[in-house]
Amino acid sequence: MRRGRLGARSVAREEGTREHEDIEFTILREDLPLFRRELRDMEFYTVSDGVLERLAADRQPEAEISQIWCFDRPADRWRADMMIEPGTDERWAYKRDPQLTRPRSEMVALTAGGIPYLSPSAVLLFKAKHRRPKDEEDFARAMPELLPAERLWLRECLERLHPNHPWADML
Repeated sequence: MRRGRLGARSVAREEGTREHEDIEFTILREDLPLFRRELRDMEFYTVSDGVLERLAADRQPEAEISQIWCFDRPADRWRADMMIEPGTDERWAYKRDPQLTRPRSEMVALTAGGIPYLSPSAVLLFKAKHRRPKDEEDFARAMPELLPAERLWLRECLERLHPNHPWADML
């Protein structure tokens, strides 16, 4: 199963920056049946435009669905947030603009324990859309740690997708 971690842990490369109630990770669409089998005790909900809809065990999500939440009914808690990637084994693709691609080897790294995680620059690109206080904190924490090539890539993406974004000038 191919997957990568997202969120604050990814921004901080491995140690994480704050507590999370659930785990966020990415999967390729073709791997979704494997994850559903592994997480079979969970209830699955599609997320689209702020609307949650229960995903029956015998149903696959529509092609436009790119996010699934996993609910643990006995614990009455959300446990996982799966982002479905449009990429391939070899190419990472940005879900908000699938024309924006990079070699997966440049966008997904491994922790010391072998757990894949999305590069901080890619996570910041996702966070740039909303700029919530926690996103601003993550940017401030991650920006000094970005490699020059990561800064350049993120700045070019921001200029293309979010013209006049204040982070671009800081990179």
